[in-house]
Amino acid sequence: MKLVKNLSLLGSSVLLTSSLFGAAAAVKNATTAPTASKVEVGKPADTTPVIASKNDSDKSAEVSAKEEAPKVQEPTKEEILSYFKTLGWMNIKQSGIHSLGPDAKEADAYLAGCASAIENKECPVKLGEVMELMQKFFQKRSEEFEKKHREEMKVTAEKNRNDGTKYFENERKKDASIKVTSSGLGYKIIKEGDAKKKASDEDTVEIFYTGKLIDGKVFDECKSKPISFPLNGVVPGIKEGLKLVGEGGHVVLYLPSSLGYGDMEIPSIPAGSFLIFEVEVVKVNKVEKPAENQPDPASKK
Repeated sequence: MKLVKNLSLLGSSVLLTSSLFGAAAAVKNATTAPTASKVEVGKPADTTPVIASKNDSDKSAEVSAKEEAPKVQEPTKEEILSYFKTLGWMNIKQSGIHSLGPDAKEADAYLAGCASAIENKECPVKLGEVMELMQKFFQKRSEEFEKKHREEMKVTAEKNRNDGTKYFENERKKDASIKVTSSGLGYKIIKEGDAKKKASDEDTVEIFYTGKLIDGKVFDECKSKPISFPLNGVVPGIKEGLKLVGEGGHVVLYLPSSLGYGDMEIPSIPAGSFLIFEVEVVKVNKVEKPAENQPDPASKK
């Protein structure tokens, strides 16, 4: 786990959207957390600003002098503070600082260092004199913490898998409308949608969704604006489940860990978790396939 990792804010209104719906299919068979890699101390974070695309600039230029763009509501002081708090949370989670297992005093020292950097104060030590020792210390600390954490995750994952199995068995007893596919995916169709507009692996879908754990805790949701993503880029249970209904459809999906994130631990989702997603398919964007038996353009040259 790298100590310093580039922070990427990609404009999603939902914090975990990219990790949940953009997860690689390889997660399916994951059984342990990633092993610790070399800790990088002192590597500067990427501060390249997000630049609007040319199309965005062109659209802005089309606004005439007579037509003023709608004013964007400024965030309140409380909202601004929540943004900074969220940014700090993301920095810790993405940087790997937590993989060092700092105690309370070490955490306070780290936060004091952050504050001094924000205030543009000088570094508390001469980096050239301590860099090598810091590198070795943090590398060893990270490896020890990760080893211990992996063992703890195995126990947690096994418990969560068992709890998930019991939960789903009880849900099926209470609700006969819940069906199960050959892969083990549970589903309950609330609305079929347009049967002629069902997504295939290559298509992109736009959805509203809510994701919950078996205790009812919502770990992620998107309700204000549909999120769009290619079906090929999501975890197996979501990929399979969204092909069960058409555009305009509404379905509840029950994912055992083998069809979700396996024994991996990601923010807000413990290892081995059974997941419940309620999804509304707003739109299916079909990918046009080339006509079969069509001659290769290169052959005409």
